Amino acid sequence: MEPEKAELREAIHLLRQGDLEAAHDIVQRYESGAGAYLHGVVHRMEGDVSNALYWFRRAAELADAVGTDPVDLTHRAAAAPVPDDMLKTDFEKELTAVLAYLD
Repeated sequence: MEPEKAELREAIHLLRQGDLEAAHDIVQRYESGAGAYLHGVVHRMEGDVSNALYWFRRAAELADAVGTDPVDLTHRAAAAPVPDDMLKTDFEKELTAVLAYLD
């Protein structure tokens, strides 16, 4: 599991930089809750709501464990073509929580 965790940490770094393609290349390799969750984040950031929600359903246990509501964040992101500061802060908290989960 350690190589997976290391790669998923790298995917979070890439998401923070906005490199969705490279992050997607990593997360699509993993079927774990964290892999599925981050896969959902990638698709949310791409604006693909239905695909994001699919991946978040597969990662429901992880969402509970890290205390996030990815469905709410996805709907809020879809409603705001340009994320406001509060949404950006919530995205960062989400990534930080997944990162802590991986540690």
